[in-house]
Order: sequence, then C-alpha cells, then structure tokens
Amino acid sequence: MSKVSHEEFIAKYLPNGKVLQLATISGNGPWICTVNYVNDKDGNIYWISMKNRRHSIEVEGNSQSAIAIVLDPDKKVGLQLTGVSSQVKDEDLEKAHNLYSLKFGDKPERLAGARDPSSDGRTYYMFTPKSIKVHDEVTFPTDPQQVVDVS
Repeated sequence: MSKVSHEEFIAKYLPNGKVLQLATISGNGPWICTVNYVNDKDGNIYWISMKNRRHSIEVEGNSQSAIAIVLDPDKKVGLQLTGVSSQVKDEDLEKAHNLYSLKFGDKPERLAGARDPSSDGRTYYMFTPKSIKVHDEVTFPTDPQQVVDVS
C-alpha cells in the first residue's frame, strides 16, 4: 500500500465531493446516514444536522465515527475515514458556517439556529480524521489503496 500526503488528500480528494455517509454507534448498534459536507484547510469535515437526529445524539454519546465518500463511482474513486465527531463549539460556529456557505449558499438562518442553545434545530458538527484511506483506480491503477499520513 502506498502513501498519499495529507496535503494532497486535502487538495485533490476532499473538496471534490458534496455528500458523505456518516457511521455512528451507540448501545443500540451502528447507524449510518447521509449528509452534505465541507472541509477546512486542515482536513476536518463539517456538516449541519438537526440536534435531535439519531446520528447527532450518538455523536454526543460516543464521538467515535467513520465516514465514506464516493467521489466517482464509475472510476472507483472514494475515501474511507475513521475519527471523532463533535458538535462545533460556539467560538468555531462562524468558521463552519462560512465554509458551508461557500459550497452550499449562504443562509444566515443556519448560523442563527446553530447559535441558539435552547433549540433542537440544526447545528454544525465536525469530524477530525484519525485514519484515512483513499481508493483511486485512476491515479493508482496498480495499487489503488492509498494510506494518508495524518500524523
């Protein structure tokens, strides 16, 4: 298995998708859902979800999670990540909102809702990768499984 640099992963792969599958776990077992996402320059991944959704509740109870992103199903390019998820802290809400707005359009009510601690409405969540694998049969046809160094 070869290696892809963290910088290459962030520049070449991560921004090219819009939708991910998020896997969470609780005492009831695993759960998977689909959400739109954005990323920052460090490779963290953000999404917005209702606080009362199963995956949001499970993130609060167990931060361990996994993500899969299919970038090109025909050419077999995708990402598999494991790491930790958490609700974005108040001081970082504007950063998450600005990133999300650049990709999906600005809706000020997203940020206003996320800032309301009494609301069961939407808020931003962040995933920090601990391990990353890239599957890319186009760039690496003889060795498509690539490990990304996140250290």
